Amino acid sequence: MTTMTIVAEQVYDEVSKSVAEDTKNVTISLDGDTYAHKDFIKSKGFMWDADRKEWSFVAERTWFKANAYSTLREIAKTLGIKSSGIIISGTEAKEAMRTMDK
Repeated sequence: MTTMTIVAEQVYDEVSKSVAEDTKNVTISLDGDTYAHKDFIKSKGFMWDADRKEWSFVAERTWFKANAYSTLREIAKTLGIKSSGIIISGTEAKEAMRTMDK
């Protein structure tokens, strides 16, 4: 099974002296049975992380809002990812998903 994870990166916030979600970038990762689709995934700008054994793509929030809906639908359809295989983690990532088509 292939899963897609969408998460706002965590950054250290100097003001609050704590780890906070990045409001500028969203990371999209793909893991699982992706080998048959590796060329397609590469063509979408994803990079292979051999240590984590997953594909990842860091998107600026502006790109995400403008392009993610169509790109993520195409990836999910091509790789056969069902809605149960899409994980959205973090407040900023959820907000980015909610507002990406506005």
